[in-house]
Amino acid sequence: MTPRKSVQKITLTTIMLIFAFGFSTTTFGRAEAKLNSIFSWGTTQSADSKAYNEAYSLVIDQNWQNALQAMQAFVGQYKSSNYLDDAEYWICYSRSKLNHPAKDVFNCFDAFVKKYPRSSWSDNAKQELIKLGNTLARSGSLSKEYEEYLHAMKKSHKDEVKLQAIYALADIGDEQALSTLLTIYDRNENEKIRGAILYMLADFKSDVALDKLILIAKNEPALALRKKAIYALGDNKNPKAEAAILQIINSRAPTTLRKAALHTLDDKKNPKVIALLENIALTDPDQSLAKTATYALGEMNSPQAEKALQRILTEAIESSVKKAALYAIADQKGDAALNVLLKVATESSDENLQKAAVYALADTKSPKAFSALKQILETSQKEKIQKASLYALADLHEPQVAPLLYKHAMENADKNLAKAALYAYADLDEVQAAKLFEIYSKTKHVEVRKAALYQIAEKGPKSDALSQLANILKTEIDPALRKSTVYAIAEIDNDQAVDILLDTVKNDQDADVRKSAVRALGSIDSEKSQKALLEILNF
Repeated sequence: MTPRKSVQKITLTTIMLIFAFGFSTTTFGRAEAKLNSIFSWGTTQSADSKAYNEAYSLVIDQNWQNALQAMQAFVGQYKSSNYLDDAEYWICYSRSKLNHPAKDVFNCFDAFVKKYPRSSWSDNAKQELIKLGNTLARSGSLSKEYEEYLHAMKKSHKDEVKLQAIYALADIGDEQALSTLLTIYDRNENEKIRGAILYMLADFKSDVALDKLILIAKNEPALALRKKAIYALGDNKNPKAEAAILQIINSRAPTTLRKAALHTLDDKKNPKVIALLENIALTDPDQSLAKTATYALGEMNSPQAEKALQRILTEAIESSVKKAALYAIADQKGDAALNVLLKVATESSDENLQKAAVYALADTKSPKAFSALKQILETSQKEKIQKASLYALADLHEPQVAPLLYKHAMENADKNLAKAALYAYADLDEVQAAKLFEIYSKTKHVEVRKAALYQIAEKGPKSDALSQLANILKTEIDPALRKSTVYAIAEIDNDQAVDILLDTVKNDQDADVRKSAVRALGSIDSEKSQKALLEILNF
């Protein structure tokens, strides 16, 4: 039946039910059209439409036995209905779902196609015939007439049906299938169809098919198709395919294609592959490709690959490629990787590379990483490298990290390093407000004390943090630190904070601190803060 009523919106539930069936895209399209007709809200249903609706609801419910019986009853009663072809299609489909003998179901769909060649379900029935016929051909049943059917389907005006027929013919050894596929590929402009043909070509054990894939991979204007051809070649163990992949990698093809070709290299232990990747990393002007080659080496976990990465780390021109080598080496784990990273972190003249090596040391998760980072912290003359080591230490989550960071936050003579140690310490798990208060109380650096105030507000439980900060407001002599405390309290943003800030407005001896407390109250969006501001206006 061809849809003949206006298009209506289909509910999401109905669509999900159809997808749950596992129907093909084409089947879904047909079912959508039917549902548009069946569920035309506000119209009076005829007797046959109502009967079909009831039978079709069983299809929706995947109640195949009752659906079969209901559709058969419909066909028997409404012989002139416009829904007759729909019902007969679902009879065949229900029989398929009920695992009736494949030959009987094949004959059912075959009779349907012959009876209703113009039905909107005809193409679906043809695709079901191809699947069933392929099964029967393998078992020795229907072989001759099935092949005749497939040859007829090769002439279908529907590409999906045509391609399924050709693929099935190839599966049972038809020599003309490949030739037909190649012809369709060359004459068809539909990229989806051409992509489907590419995957079929990969299954042919034929020099002709291989040559076509190579030609597509090198010259096809559509990049998406070239990439598919490259992946198809990567699955082919023929030396010609491997040679083509290497040619693409070494060509001036777009980077996306060369990367795709790189990803197909699966002989990880092959010295030639390692040498190729190393050469790309060291000499290719495209940094993204050079980094891709470097990361590919990092996945190999072989002594040859490790040596290649070390050479890239030393000789690569671009810093980004050297960094890629660093991270790839870190992924290798083990003492050898740690020693390489430590050497770069302590000896390289490139400060950015040194920082990358420091962070990579933390990524090794080696038991020796703590000692290496502590060594860098204590011996480096560069503040940026020392800061990096502090932050990297915080990533180790080792028990000896917290005491070291705590000590540097309180005692380091360099205010910037002390502040970095505070931030690193505050990032550790289960940091207590009391410990942060100790740092605030004992450090000699005002900048560290201010930073500690905000960390107390951010890291500690709200009640503990407010208690500490309220105590600082009452005991701190420096008005600048009290102002910072006021803003730290506002970050906690609750009614207890409002009480503390209002008390500060009323009682602090410094006018700037009182003004800061008013501004802090204004930053808290609550009913209590608004009442506090109104109270201040009435002072």
